[in-house]
Amino acid sequence: MSNATPPGRYPDAAIPGTERWWDGTAWTAHTRPTAAVPPRFGPPEPVADVPGNGGGSGATGGGTRIVALAVA
Repeated sequence: MSNATPPGRYPDAAIPGTERWWDGTAWTAHTRPTAAVPPRFGPPEPVADVPGNGGGSGATGGGTRIVALAVA
């Protein structure tokens, strides 16, 4: 069984804020700035019905409703 580290980009301890390419056997001269990781937020919140949006989704028969009012 081998414990070899697979090729890839890893944080460069000599230059903070950069990554260096490991080719599977040795470090190369190829570096790049560390990619910014977007903050992780929880699962999306459910969207409440907004008055006037038809009160439902298309799958349940909701949608836009037009109401006409005749005045005599």
